Amino acid sequence: MTVCVGAVSSASKLCMLVGKTVSDDDRRRGRYDQHSVILIPVSTAGVRVLRPLNVFGFDDAPRQSLAHHVVSHDLIYLSVA
Repeated sequence: MTVCVGAVSSASKLCMLVGKTVSDDDRRRGRYDQHSVILIPVSTAGVRVLRPLNVFGFDDAPRQSLAHHVVSHDLIYLSVA
């Protein structure tokens, strides 16, 4: 699960997933070479918006177009570009 800003907005087309990979090969590389950024189209099968989030203790849901939401990515298949 990730957090996506504006996930329920009709203008949102992508979610950005930032992940860190840890393997023996990655440990030899630099600290900043271990991260991957994956852009996932919101229309992809398996992307589900679960619920809105509080941000810094405030309810962010009234700003629906730019609110923070928890997004689930289940069995996502993406092509490598």
